[in-house]
Order: sequence, then structure tokens, then C-alpha cells
Amino acid sequence: MLQQGLKDIYYLLMRPASVVLKPIYSWRFSRRPKPYRLHVGCGKNYLPGFVNIDGNVLRSVDCILDIRAGLPFPDGTVSFIYSCHMLEHVPVYDAIKILREWKRVLVPGGYARLTLPDFNHVFEILSGHATCDFPRSFRTKQGQAINFLFCDSQHKYGYSFELVQEVATDVGFSRVERGNVGHDAVAGVLDEPAGSFVANLYA
Repeated sequence: MLQQGLKDIYYLLMRPASVVLKPIYSWRFSRRPKPYRLHVGCGKNYLPGFVNIDGNVLRSVDCILDIRAGLPFPDGTVSFIYSCHMLEHVPVYDAIKILREWKRVLVPGGYARLTLPDFNHVFEILSGHATCDFPRSFRTKQGQAINFLFCDSQHKYGYSFELVQEVATDVGFSRVERGNVGHDAVAGVLDEPAGSFVANLYA
């Protein structure tokens, strides 16, 4: 695993580069049929039929972009957004801006499926009902719980369904509902990590 300090330097450079790339992607995607379906922070998990977006230049994606720079799509042109274990990797003030941007691009009735590590899973680990040995293996429950929450300093914030519900409502989503881990009505069967929760954010 690449040390977080090096990743932070990379994304410090990638953010202004993304500002330059955005209008290029905007022109490129303007020729595709609408509405779009987005997979934001796709990593290695490329989903056919989606616009797969990631900031890592080593990934096979449709759009190399630091999403903190915004999305290259007009208002109301996206029907569905999927993001799994991405939002916790940015500071909360950036996360709020990202959710506001998602609301902007979604069509009325469209929604974003947001899958995140569940802060409440920490208590499952502490009580001995779950374990966590990634990215480091600790023998103590406390070490494993901290491991899950901070992920070698990769995670910048922690979330629960209730917190996402509060923040999403504040930025203008009409309602927020719990989803099922591993399955979505639009995306189908999904490979999502244990200890996650799903929030569906409706425009």
C-alpha cells in the first residue's frame, strides 16, 4: 500500500490538473446519450454501462479526475451515482461540497448510492463480534477498531447513516433511505466490504 503522505502530495497536484481536464471531459461526454450513470471513485472496479471516475492515473477508467474539482456534467443530466468507500478519504468540508455537486447533476427522482464504512462497526469490533485485519493486523480489539476507523491515515472522516442523512438533507437532497449492502435496484449485485452501510440520497 502506498503511504498516505505520498498520496496526499499526488492529489495536491491532481486537483488543479482536474480543473484543467474538466472542460475537456465535459465536451467529450456531451456526445454521449443522457442521462448518465456515474461510478465515482471506482478504483479497480470498472462497471460497464457507467462513466467510471477515479483520480488515479494508473486505473483503467473513463474519466481521470479529482472529484473535489467538480463533475464535468450539466445540471440534471445524471440518473444514478454509485460510490463505494470513497467519501471517507476526503475531509468532511470537501465531502459536503461533493454531495452538493452530486445533487446538482442528478435528475429529479435520480439518486446517489453511497456506501461507506460504518462508524457503528467499531463497537462490533470492540465487543468481539467482528474483527478487522486490514490494512494492519493487530491482536487487540482496540487496535483493530482504530485500524478500521482510520485505515493507516487514509480515512479523513467517519460516518454513520444518521450523519449522512443530516448532511445530505442540509445540502438539498429530498430524502435519504437505507439501502442493502451488496445489492442495488440499478447497479445490481455489488461487491461491497463488510462493516459498511448504504445510504440512498434522492434528488
